[in-house]
Amino acid sequence: MIALLIVYISLVAAAITDARTGRVPDKILLFGAGMTLGYLLGEARGVVLWTNGLAALAIGGGLWLVNWLWFKWKKADAFGMGDVKWTMLAALGFGPAAALVAWPLGAVFALLWMGAWRLAKKPRTQVHFAPFLCIGFTLAVGAALYTLVKAAL
Repeated sequence: MIALLIVYISLVAAAITDARTGRVPDKILLFGAGMTLGYLLGEARGVVLWTNGLAALAIGGGLWLVNWLWFKWKKADAFGMGDVKWTMLAALGFGPAAALVAWPLGAVFALLWMGAWRLAKKPRTQVHFAPFLCIGFTLAVGAALYTLVKAAL
């Protein structure tokens, strides 16, 4: 449980760094991945490790493919690979569902953010997406935890 908290803190730290610098730091994500692997191996959860690991690789490969196709079409990246690595860590630690739900939720919050800037007459054409992914991910994990606690009571 402590390792998953450290993974979550790693995801939040990477998102904050992206918001401040425009880059998702690999070192923080690598630390979180190491904690996740250590947790899953130490708890003898081999099946979870394999399923989450394969899901993380599939998600990363799928997002890379989308970005590659977009680049071939528009000659510009659709999103940064830091966002892809961030999502892979989220899927490895918490499973693919929360990581995948983070994208549409994050997109909604990013659009709201851009809309607010437009209303303020200072439009933004680009956002650093990891902070919005983190917000969507936090909502997805929070909703899952709320459901579990409610069912247990």
